[in-house]
Amino acid sequence: MALIGNLLSPPSKRGAMSRWLVVSGITLAIYVAAFSVPFFLGKHFTNPQLTWVSMVGERLDIAIVYTTVIVGLFALYYIGYKTLASFPSLPPWAIYVPPVAFALALLSIYPPGGWDLFLYISQGRLYSLNHLNPFLVSPQDAPADLFFSYASWWPYPSTYGPAWQMIAAMASLLGGESLWLSMLVFKVMVTVFFFAAVALVYLILSRHRPEVRHLGAFLLAWNPLLLYEIAGNGHNDIVMVFFTLLSLYFLFQRRLLLPLPLLAVSALVKYSSAMLVPGILLLMWWTGKGIRQKLSWIAGGLVLAASVAFLFARPFGSAYSIYALFGLEELYRESPATLLYLALLGDFSHYDATNIVKATVVLVLGTLYVFEGLRYMKTNGVDERGSLLRFAFQVTFFFLLLIPRFHPWFVASLLALGVLMVGSEHMNRAILMTFTAFLSHIVEYFVMAVYGDRLNYFTLELMATSLIFAPPLIYWQYHRVRNRRAVLVDLDHTIAVREAEIGRLEAGQSRRSANKRAK
Repeated sequence: MALIGNLLSPPSKRGAMSRWLVVSGITLAIYVAAFSVPFFLGKHFTNPQLTWVSMVGERLDIAIVYTTVIVGLFALYYIGYKTLASFPSLPPWAIYVPPVAFALALLSIYPPGGWDLFLYISQGRLYSLNHLNPFLVSPQDAPADLFFSYASWWPYPSTYGPAWQMIAAMASLLGGESLWLSMLVFKVMVTVFFFAAVALVYLILSRHRPEVRHLGAFLLAWNPLLLYEIAGNGHNDIVMVFFTLLSLYFLFQRRLLLPLPLLAVSALVKYSSAMLVPGILLLMWWTGKGIRQKLSWIAGGLVLAASVAFLFARPFGSAYSIYALFGLEELYRESPATLLYLALLGDFSHYDATNIVKATVVLVLGTLYVFEGLRYMKTNGVDERGSLLRFAFQVTFFFLLLIPRFHPWFVASLLALGVLMVGSEHMNRAILMTFTAFLSHIVEYFVMAVYGDRLNYFTLELMATSLIFAPPLIYWQYHRVRNRRAVLVDLDHTIAVREAEIGRLEAGQSRRSANKRAK
């Protein structure tokens, strides 16, 4: 208890480093004890398609333990944030060495939170070793492949972009015929992209808000959800995030021929980053000094982006699929769209319910996107960097809220944008959503395993969806109401001050009139 009290009490300047080392050591110990030991890759890699509960047991007490682990990791993350915010002069090695150690601990585990890693390997091997087009065939078309029994979503062609498929093909060549080596190659690769994204956050903030550059990088590098999903599970969203951040870096540096082709690479990994294209185009237009310069930058960027898309897509002979935007057939998960679909099934067929959900998603998301775009246009270059980041954050948040199939690792893109606005409501909302998304794993694996036969599927989905989205939405609305009240208070204060000034002027005028009459 004394240790907890010392961690939560305000540190002295001398004690900040000691607290930091304690937080780092406890965090590493939790990652090793809760993940590295029970999920050790050397122990499990010969068994295909294991899950979290199949490796530690389907028991309520274990669910409580891992809930405590997640809460503890985020509590330490918060203590680290407050310590660094109070004492930003901590040495850089103390900030960036610990997350590397956390990542190394998680690189050693069998992915307990998803089988996408095996899908990446299988699809990469389809192209590099079996010479098949992953956009036209699926892993089931190569059943003799060594990794087929491990692949998830094996009946489906790739829903990723050609840029990712090229990266996966090269990584699969490095992995060769070794399963554990292939897993490590992919996990190390995405982890390198993760720390490269951290470096970009540092560089972007160094130019515009140097006083919080370490704080923003810390918030990305130490985030428990991202470390678990990237270094632990090997998810590829961070590759998309890296190229998005690289695009923003050159945009804010005013090197305006590079943002669009780099964003094209990002979208050719996973399509969702394409939502930022209108915002970047508008900022490029505002940045130009004349019509000719504006048009030349935009036209040059679009030509380079089209060339990049052509070069990546050409080896596959077909454009990549984006049908995952609306979900794969009946595959819904942890989203308001899932709840709508399940509610409709009582009165509509699967086909009709799916079409209604898709139409609703497109209509609502399109409306919100246009609304945010109009708000962004009204800024007309005022606080251009902040306006673009707020636009990108909001449309990403709405996208995550409305897609039919949500996964916790999708929040990586939201957090990367949020940490570029250190101290803002957007940053807090993104961090809160990483926390609730991490906790949703407990519902997905443990609650479903322990109580699945006593709770219907709609109830389980309602629990997970509410856990993920309700706290960020409530916090967002609370912040909006508080800001409006603050504006009203400021307005009342301004009115009161002006009324007092008018009163003093009128009183002075009355005294002067009285003096004139007396004379």
